[in-house]
Amino acid sequence: MLGFIPLTCIDANELSAGSGIFSLSLPEIATIFSVACYAYSWIIVKELVEKRAYSSWIVNGTAMLGGGFGALITSFLCDGWLDGVSPVANWGSFLFYVFLITIVGIFCYVLYSNLLRTFSPTLVSFFGFTEPFFAAFYGWIFIGE
Repeated sequence: MLGFIPLTCIDANELSAGSGIFSLSLPEIATIFSVACYAYSWIIVKELVEKRAYSSWIVNGTAMLGGGFGALITSFLCDGWLDGVSPVANWGSFLFYVFLITIVGIFCYVLYSNLLRTFSPTLVSFFGFTEPFFAAFYGWIFIGE
């Protein structure tokens, strides 16, 4: 989550101004670091679930709660809450996405944690790598994107 803070706080025009084939901006470096931390986190989750015998539900719930508080703090600092502007423009859509994220967080990541009992963190990280491809495929099939 920390790797995405520069992406949320910097204007999009500033990001594209220094772009080139071999140059990396600070947000891009932070994103690469974030991806590396995400992959390493599966090793930590495997140790917590398998060796220390924590429940997949406890590990997932603690990680999601911590990530949610981190996202709330980032939103508070970068999205204009201090100016009195509400970050939520449409409460119906907001509550729908809260519900959707909760369902995905509960079922998918607990499933991932349980998969770590059988498979290696490398394989589980590879499964995570294929998610955007499936999202693009389903978007093409179901809504014609």
